Amino acid sequence: KDTMGSGDSFLAAFLSQGSRQDKQVSIEEMLEFAAALSGFVTQSSGACPSYDLRTINRFQWLNPLYPE
Repeated sequence: KDTMGSGDSFLAAFLSQGSRQDKQVSIEEMLEFAAALSGFVTQSSGACPSYDLRTINRFQWLNPLYPE
């Protein structure tokens, strides 16, 4: 719907996963989460749609990065 904000959201998600203190996150997990958030933003209207972690997890489940 709208690519505005997709790059910013990708970078923000990537950096937020890399700075987690509660668990070690692999580069692959960081990239997968960043791609999911960026994809969600791209499929939404506006540069900063409302979401929470549950929303992004559901988006990842419905739109796998590597479909079987």
